[in-house]
Amino acid sequence: MTKSNEELDKAMIKSGLKREEVILFLKNSSLFTDKFFSLCLKNKDFNPMQYLIRLLLNNDKIVITNVVGQYQITSSGGKITVFDAYGEEIKTIETIDPKTQQKTTEEIKIRYNIEIQRVSAGADPKRARFYSATFDAENLGKKQDYKDLTESYIIFITEHDVFKKGQTIYYVDRYIEWKDKEGKVIGREPFNDGAHIIYVNASLKGKKNLPKEKLTELERALHDLHCIDYRDMYCEELREPVKYLKETKEGETFMLDFFEQEIQKAKEETMKEMEAKIKEIEKARKAEEKARKAEEKARKAEEKARKQAEKQAKQAQKQGKLEGMAEAVINNIRSLMETMNITAENAMNALKIPQEKHEFYLAQL
Repeated sequence: MTKSNEELDKAMIKSGLKREEVILFLKNSSLFTDKFFSLCLKNKDFNPMQYLIRLLLNNDKIVITNVVGQYQITSSGGKITVFDAYGEEIKTIETIDPKTQQKTTEEIKIRYNIEIQRVSAGADPKRARFYSATFDAENLGKKQDYKDLTESYIIFITEHDVFKKGQTIYYVDRYIEWKDKEGKVIGREPFNDGAHIIYVNASLKGKKNLPKEKLTELERALHDLHCIDYRDMYCEELREPVKYLKETKEGETFMLDFFEQEIQKAKEETMKEMEAKIKEIEKARKAEEKARKAEEKARKAEEKARKQAEKQAKQAQKQGKLEGMAEAVINNIRSLMETMNITAENAMNALKIPQEKHEFYLAQL
């Protein structure tokens, strides 16, 4: 059911999205606008993704299903990768058991991604490598073997000639090479790992202003990617999805819904980031509190040790004084015994030493 203008206005006010901004976006967009490109390729009536892939691979038997615009994959490292246009080709393959000669069939999934790149830096070879690896990592289940990996195609359509070789299509595949003793390559064959990367140069240098009749079908399709006005486009499979978004109320509503979802996603991502930061702050606060408590515990232990040391020092000092006094008394007892030729008991009595301490001093003599 299509939303009324009143409902759309309420939705825009709530999300902060202005209808006029969407209209302006639509007016100024070509298929080299990545989000617009993503949404156009989702059109099931014309299947523009299938059309482009058939042209690029020169194979009109490819059937693309399950087209998703702005397809997201989160890598094991946590990086979120957003693919402009994702599609699948389901193939049924037949195998024959060499022993029993029994035939079995199974379905395999070939995965395609088309990236639209206005700036050459966005089509860096290492980005292509990462995208291909991310595709494979998502495609292989926990209990599957590596041989279960199916073919994948990462396709970059660039506004300029990234490699500056004057070619329209650059095919990137791995090869096995072997060399002679001098290091010269003497043999080369495909590695056949099933991972394909394709760069498409859509600049049409020297052909941009040629009439439709002078261009190949692929060149006409690449020409259409640059067109802001759908009336200037040559290929129906690309022109009609663009016309749908730019000229129909349903297309406008579709775009508004898309941007509302984008705003909601952005809000949710912002909330997640804020929650993560709050957790980090709380974690840091707890760590700081733990460190403060440990520091306080260490300070108290240090204070206790200091007081214990002071107490022991005082006890030692007191003991030292007592030992010094006892030594003086013993010397006096000995002196009296020698000078007066008397017994120790008599000497202690003469010195008025308490009776209970006699035994102590007798032991020291």
